[in-house]
Amino acid sequence: MSIQHFKDSPNTVAALKKAELDWEVEVRDVKVPGASSGTDCFQAIVRKDNSHVLSIMKQRYVPIQNSEVFSICDDLISGSNRISSAGCYFDGRKSFVQVELPDLQFDVVKNDTVQPYLTLLTSHDGSGTKGFYTATRLACFNQMSSAMSTGTHSFSIHHTRNASMRLAKARAMIESASLSFEAMRDRCKSLQKMKINKSRVGEFVNELFPVKFTDDEKKNVRKSRMRDQLLDLIQTGRGTDIPGVKGTGWGLFNAATELFDHHSTIRNGMEPEVRSLFYGGDQFRSKVLKAIEVVAA
Repeated sequence: MSIQHFKDSPNTVAALKKAELDWEVEVRDVKVPGASSGTDCFQAIVRKDNSHVLSIMKQRYVPIQNSEVFSICDDLISGSNRISSAGCYFDGRKSFVQVELPDLQFDVVKNDTVQPYLTLLTSHDGSGTKGFYTATRLACFNQMSSAMSTGTHSFSIHHTRNASMRLAKARAMIESASLSFEAMRDRCKSLQKMKINKSRVGEFVNELFPVKFTDDEKKNVRKSRMRDQLLDLIQTGRGTDIPGVKGTGWGLFNAATELFDHHSTIRNGMEPEVRSLFYGGDQFRSKVLKAIEVVAA
């Protein structure tokens, strides 16, 4: 694991160097001792700097270098925008860069600020390259992403022969960042306007973590523990002391997000903002939003 936070405003080349992501990968033949055939359709993706094998892929897989993917960030670095962090996990199989976009910052209520970012995530293990808009609630460092936006301002690229063409289209998508965050801002504010009756909080928790007779006892015990944690966070979680948060859909959303981002058992040494990218943060947040709609109806 390697992650670097930047206080200055480096360009992509400098950021990759500081975060130790300025290495390249190459393709090498797969050789199995004693095997006379069967390896022709596979290739090894190997780091040039240390010869570590990152993955074994089929021949149609085309590596894309970190520098090529993350150079997209340079299109955004102007004014107050800056690369705020970069890092890699699993020996470089997955890498990311985040660009902070202060000009798109907004308040849901007074003193409850949301900071937008562009996140680029690339890999050398076959899971492709992704780009999407995320945001951090500064009161608690909870993460928000495309689940909070009704737009389609994201892209996904498989590492095949037309990948470079798709990267060019991704650059065009990035220019529409403001549209994505307008949708996110409107969604956050609409959640804050949803008043949630105390009598329906238990229903919200049950929507997320239903105890089922068909589940084994260990699973239901785990769900029960998470239900108790969530109920506590709804009352005392980070940012609940800000006027206009508690008793709203915005308050429920952030309690559930805090549970996932800061109390999840899925860690692997990852910081919260990165762990959400790898372990289903969007799916969980979408489920949370649907549960809020149920109890606010």
